[in-house]
Amino acid sequence: MKRSLFPETASIVIVRKKARIPENMTIFFAGKGTQFANEYKEKGHRLFSYKLIEGILENKVQIHVFSNFVQKNVRDISLLKGKTYIQKPYVEGFVKGKL
Repeated sequence: MKRSLFPETASIVIVRKKARIPENMTIFFAGKGTQFANEYKEKGHRLFSYKLIEGILENKVQIHVFSNFVQKNVRDISLLKGKTYIQKPYVEGFVKGKL
């Protein structure tokens, strides 16, 4: 049986080409290409997905408020697992409107 050196993670292996993002589009990324998508075992989801859902359910409709909420919570919770597990979501595109 193979075991991961980093249990409860999924590696993010996305190499993104620079492209013009339409002015009315917002893109949320779970993290940088060298980071893991951490499991949030206590909640039965991936950490980024759970915080996205939580932000929506808490009615954080302003995009900048929503993205700050997701970024801070994912980063802080991932740091509790240790430096190796750091996950820093980011957003690109339109951030001034509502979801």
